[in-house]
Amino acid sequence: MDFPTVYRAWGPLEAIAQAAGRCNRNGRLSCGEVRIFLPPDDGRRSYPTGAYRQAADIARIVLDARGVAPGDPIPIDDPTLFDEYYRALYDLTKIAQPTDGRARELNKAVER
Repeated sequence: MDFPTVYRAWGPLEAIAQAAGRCNRNGRLSCGEVRIFLPPDDGRRSYPTGAYRQAADIARIVLDARGVAPGDPIPIDDPTLFDEYYRALYDLTKIAQPTDGRARELNKAVER
C-alpha cells in the first residue's frame, strides 16, 4: 500500500524505516511525510517492554549522539546510521559467547 502520510509510534530504528517505506511508496507525490510520535504515558503498560523497548531506547541514544533531536528529520537513508544502531544494540545485548563454531562465525560477522 502507498500512503502520502505515515504516522508511527517511536520504536526500533528498523521499525521506523519499515513504516517510512510505506510512505509515497509508488512515487506518485513529489514528497511524502512520516510523523513519529511518542505514545502518551497514561500509567498503563501501553508501550512494549523488553527487547523492543531496549531497541527503541538504543535508536534514541544513537540519534542523540548524532545531534538528531526529537522532531528533527531522521536520516533513514544513511546506511552508517544503521551500522551505528546495530553495533550499539548488539554490543549492549552481548550476543552469545563462542561455545561452538556457529557462534564464533556469528560474532565475527557482527564485528565486521
